[in-house]
Amino acid sequence: TTDPGSSGDYQIAFTWRWNGGNGLYVMEADGSEPMGVVNFKMGAVFDLAWSPVGATLAFSAWVDDNTDIFLIDDGDFRMRRLTEDRKVDSSPTWSPDGQWLAFTSSRSEDYEIYAMRSDGSDLQQLTDSPGFDWCGSWSPDGEWIAFMSDRDGAGDEDGKGYEIYAMRSDGSDVRRLTENDAVDSSPDWSPDGEWIVFSSDRDGGYEIYVMRADGSDVRQLTDSDALDSGPDWSPDGKWIAYSSGPESGDSDIYVIPAAGGEPVQLTDFEGSAALPSWSPEGMNGFRNEPETTSFFAAAEIEREVRDMLGKSNFEELDEVDLLGVKRLSLGTRGIADLGGVEALRNLEELRLDNYAPLKKEADGRWMIDSSSSWAPVEQWNRVRDISPLAGLTRLKTLEFYLNPVEDLSPLANLTQLARLSFYSDYIRDISLLVGLSRLQRLSLGGWEIDDLSPLAGMSRLIMLTVRGTQVRDLSPLTGLGKVSILDLSYNQIEDVSSLSLLSGLVRLSLYGNQIRDISPLLGLPNITEVGLTDNPLSEEARQTDIPALRQRGIRVVY
Repeated sequence: TTDPGSSGDYQIAFTWRWNGGNGLYVMEADGSEPMGVVNFKMGAVFDLAWSPVGATLAFSAWVDDNTDIFLIDDGDFRMRRLTEDRKVDSSPTWSPDGQWLAFTSSRSEDYEIYAMRSDGSDLQQLTDSPGFDWCGSWSPDGEWIAFMSDRDGAGDEDGKGYEIYAMRSDGSDVRRLTENDAVDSSPDWSPDGEWIVFSSDRDGGYEIYVMRADGSDVRQLTDSDALDSGPDWSPDGKWIAYSSGPESGDSDIYVIPAAGGEPVQLTDFEGSAALPSWSPEGMNGFRNEPETTSFFAAAEIEREVRDMLGKSNFEELDEVDLLGVKRLSLGTRGIADLGGVEALRNLEELRLDNYAPLKKEADGRWMIDSSSSWAPVEQWNRVRDISPLAGLTRLKTLEFYLNPVEDLSPLANLTQLARLSFYSDYIRDISLLVGLSRLQRLSLGGWEIDDLSPLAGMSRLIMLTVRGTQVRDLSPLTGLGKVSILDLSYNQIEDVSSLSLLSGLVRLSLYGNQIRDISPLLGLPNITEVGLTDNPLSEEARQTDIPALRQRGIRVVY
């Protein structure tokens, strides 16, 4: 058979990690129709195993600062947490009757293998060795569990010494199946119980091998320059799925004939696809996505909200659920439409910022240098309309730096804001900020801005950034006595005399302006750092004033 999709009605589950998140996915056995089942932003999926008797997936995931075992099935697509221990629980494997799960846990001194019923009850410890034991695979007859362990080389400084072992399903009669100086890992039993597939670096690189169940007759299946790992045998015994990729790079899912032959690549995703697990034949209900109501115009917002709430892609969201969302971090996600965010009425923190430095144009303007951004421009958020935020009166933090916002009026009622950040070349009038008297941290920018007078009454400000504007007049800032960190870089400032009244200043950035005279800064009592690079300073400023500042122990960057 040369086509893995032609040998039966199967799906393959796998993990997929990409920039900004990761999750659990399923696809057809030929690699077609990949579909997300669970996505995480603040979490991670590690190991997974398909139940041999139904459309249920067991997996380990890092959620709420801990790694535990979860289940999800095609009936309701709800994640169910089976373990909740402050130690690590991972690497689940099913008994052939689907009644038990064996897994690895660090709840003892080191990593040992445990078993529990599929509802999480009747926990039993199966191993107790001086090394680390990692769960692998239950034999088809239910009598044996294959696993990897360094018990006979525990403490090896080079990390070598992991071998494949087998034990009775009650933890007795442990038998060593491999013995070498390599790392032998990820054992999985063939459907007939005669063979075990595993990954090993015994020849220098990680390749896929098979051996008889007693450890004899070892055969190498793959021979590549990549790291081949995580093998899983198809239920009909014809194929072995595994992940392959460079050790420090992205990986994809491949299958290879169990009898030997050429590998077939199934995925070609941006990011890493790994840890494949075959469905039992016909038991592959993760095909028809149930219809759910979408509250949000942008899929990235929906994904983040579901992640925050612990809701799978196929669980219904309602307005009560949305009231539980208090924080969203959505930087550089390609979001253009905030439609639906108005339902997040308890939202306190929203971050939609992009990042790129400024560069000086030939005409003297400071403009965004998108070519130096850490993320491609096509991934930038491009929000113009922030009207969905108008009713989110509990917002305390709002960041939409480098979004092309045109109108600030939706901010007028957000009087609880303590932190605000924006940069837009489409905004000229910032007078609508006048009512935001609780602001403590404000960062703004955009070439059309030339008047800071709306900031004059913001007496609670402790940090202020104004960048890339046409601002020249700093007199509106004279009453901001609590400001300790002030960044006025890349504007059109010539006169800094107004800053002499800001006695609370500790750090001052004035890069990229038109300043010649810095004598007003000499009397600032608490200043510790001043940035002056890219200013046409006078000779007196360079020869007299900068040395005077440095004499006081002040760091001057010029």
